[in-house]
Amino acid sequence: SNYKWTDILSNLGSGCAEIGSQASPGVAYDSKNKKIVAWNGNSSVYVIEPLTLSCSLKNFNGTAPAAPPSAGTFNRFAYFPALNYFVLINNPDLDAYILKME
Repeated sequence: SNYKWTDILSNLGSGCAEIGSQASPGVAYDSKNKKIVAWNGNSSVYVIEPLTLSCSLKNFNGTAPAAPPSAGTFNRFAYFPALNYFVLINNPDLDAYILKME
């Protein structure tokens, strides 16, 4: 078989060292662009190229979402391919956020 497990975070370049050190970031697969997107606070996301294990930090304008809970984001950051939006609902008592990466 040509299948194998790869530890993505341990093999990322230096541009993404911070996301690997964060506790339970929000991670979603962008099926349109075939990239992994990770969020762990503020108004930026890490975009990971799975084939080359390269990474870049993308900053966005607008009001930044609240910091993630101490337990992490888990499944509260998701990609909706039909809308081409990422959605973050990090706390039921706070606003929800959408992110369109174009």
